[in-house]
Amino acid sequence: MPKFKIILLVIIYTINLLSIPLEETFEENGIIYVKEKTKQQIRTEKANKLLKITKLAKKNNIEAQWKLVNMYSNGSELTPPIFKRKLKWLKELSKNKDVIAQFQLAELYFMGHSWQLKHNFIKSLHWYKKAADQNNSIAMIKIANFYYYGIGVKKNLHEAKKWYMKAKHEGDNNADFFLNKFKT
Repeated sequence: MPKFKIILLVIIYTINLLSIPLEETFEENGIIYVKEKTKQQIRTEKANKLLKITKLAKKNNIEAQWKLVNMYSNGSELTPPIFKRKLKWLKELSKNKDVIAQFQLAELYFMGHSWQLKHNFIKSLHWYKKAADQNNSIAMIKIANFYYYGIGVKKNLHEAKKWYMKAKHEGDNNADFFLNKFKT
């Protein structure tokens, strides 16, 4: 057998060996055996893992809820990206006063998300206020911008200045930039 065929067979064997999802290996009489998982076993394991995380999330386990948000945002080995499920878990986290989830919801409603979520400035403002209630200064500046520019609400410079001042009180250095607009 020519050398290149032997080398090719070794390469093919190595590639196949590396692509085997390993469940377990064991040695018997100096020979290493590899037990390969079937595709069905792999799918079942993934489904069980997702089910376990979901059960924990339903019991208000914050870590599991964030894991689901991230999985449904970006997709993972367990699931493709599913926006509506991401939104569901962000809302669950927000009910439990998770300020980051509240801020993310506000951003999603402000920006919209292709055809799955239309812009909704009223809902966006609602979630920014929830985050601001927990001293999130960035949310305070966002709220102030709503009033300063009249985004989804009637333009109200007094209300805008109030929110910029709150952000400054929370130590947000960007608030001064916005407050300078009132000096001119």
